[in-house]
Amino acid sequence: MRFAENHARCNGFLSIRLDVYSGNQGAVSLYERLGYIHVGQITFPRRTLPFYCMEKPINPVCHNDQPM
Repeated sequence: MRFAENHARCNGFLSIRLDVYSGNQGAVSLYERLGYIHVGQITFPRRTLPFYCMEKPINPVCHNDQPM
């Protein structure tokens, strides 16, 4: 995730958005610890639980010296 966030930062993106299955509590917790917030949810046929839409604002200052 550090690589993806730094790549976004160095290429001028202002945020990262992702979807995570709400039934995967480990992944949900990971993204929350990394600073992603719930901004919505979506449901799909044949899935009993929704997918959470999550987003994290990205500071546009590039850190090329960060370890990947």
